[in-house]
Amino acid sequence: SIHGFRIAPLVKIVVLPEALEGQIKKLHWYRRFGGSMVQETRLVPSNIRIYFHSGSTVGDNVGSIFDLFGIDTNSKAFDFLRNFVKSGIAFLTLFTRTIERNEDGTFSGLDFYDVWLDKDAVLAPDGTIYFVDLEGLEWITLKSEKVQEKIDDQIYRSLYEFLYAYEQIERERAARFGDIMERKAQLDVLLQDALVKDEIVDLARDGKSTQLVIGNILRDSSIIEKFPIIDW
Repeated sequence: SIHGFRIAPLVKIVVLPEALEGQIKKLHWYRRFGGSMVQETRLVPSNIRIYFHSGSTVGDNVGSIFDLFGIDTNSKAFDFLRNFVKSGIAFLTLFTRTIERNEDGTFSGLDFYDVWLDKDAVLAPDGTIYFVDLEGLEWITLKSEKVQEKIDDQIYRSLYEFLYAYEQIERERAARFGDIMERKAQLDVLLQDALVKDEIVDLARDGKSTQLVIGNILRDSSIIEKFPIIDW
């Protein structure tokens, strides 16, 4: 866990034998890959993804995921949703969870490069999102005036996939167990529960919206950002 952002760690890298690598490189359309090829072994809680690169996904057959993970009561379903929301908010706010201040006044932190929530993360049986394609994380450096823009951009980058998956899980919960609340009110309650111990993100309300109050591990009040997550 990186301040709440969960990763599936890389535990082994195996360099392919030259003979095998040579055979694999013969399979190409126009150009051969020129670098070395390796096989990576990762410690993952499951192979369940949001939408792509898995036999079972939240988008395609969420019902089978409930069966696989033994989500057979309404209480278990809400626990699953709560953990999904908690880890999902951490995914949306990675930069602020890794931010560092540099001597020249710039800030550095982790960002996503050509990786996405819907295909590059997996779900644990308790609903927690684990990011798996670690090579897609990159260390970036920004001028101070660009930090808040990056915070917003990182949220928007994965917000649709996050809320889409949340909605699929919630619909399956409601279909199986009933106990249906108004959509916005339920997400608001889950956010309150999920973020109660979050070290970076808090909630605020101004009458028009519920907002994510996004702090940072530096405890720097000058780069706190507010992002409306529910409009009322």
